[in-house]
Amino acid sequence: LLHAYSQYQRRRLHAPAPVPSQQGPVPSQQGPVPSPPSPVSSARAARDAVLAYEAAYLPGLDPDCSLLRFWAAVEAHDLCDSGQARGMMEAAVARCGGGSGVWVEFALMEARMERRSPPGIGGGGTPGTGAGPPPGIGAPAPFDRCRKVFRRAVGVVHTPEHASALHSSWLDFEAREGSVASLRAAEARVEAHRAQIFRRFQKDQEAAAGRAARGEERAAREEERQAAAEAERQAAAE
Repeated sequence: LLHAYSQYQRRRLHAPAPVPSQQGPVPSQQGPVPSPPSPVSSARAARDAVLAYEAAYLPGLDPDCSLLRFWAAVEAHDLCDSGQARGMMEAAVARCGGGSGVWVEFALMEARMERRSPPGIGGGGTPGTGAGPPPGIGAPAPFDRCRKVFRRAVGVVHTPEHASALHSSWLDFEAREGSVASLRAAEARVEAHRAQIFRRFQKDQEAAAGRAARGEERAAREEERQAAAEAERQAAAE
């Protein structure tokens, strides 16, 4: 229900403005009629209410932070406000940053915002206006923010399956958008991360093997103790 309501609010942002009445304003004895809130402010008020309701009544039921990520995408792509989009994605990685999906989405969102903005601004247009600069303006984006997100992610994502998806996304991005130097740097970082994960995996395997061996030793000692006790009982009976 919260997702459906959020989708409705997103569609409202692109709905055509209502045609003003040709009859003119209706006189009122109580003074001027206040103008309705803008679609942007109305959508953001709905967003705040939805996220507050989820936090208050549905904690832990959205392990992928999909609702928060949805509204971050609205800010980034529909309202062109990089500051609000970035803030919500930071909250998402703080809550759900153990998997690769939220990090990859964050990095590629930064790349799209950098493409849209002139060099040096860092993405997103004018906050709160809902209108950013047109695509292709200025020189090619350096994608510094995007790469920073990928570099942060390799320090947080440690499970092999999520790390593999993260590595593939980063290297694919560098192959398409980066230089030879940036691709080589990403490959080196990925290899170091893979080695770290492999060492962690080996350490976990050794620890598991040690626990299993200690368990077998305890079981063998208990079996010997029971056998000795049984032998003593038989000797006493004789």
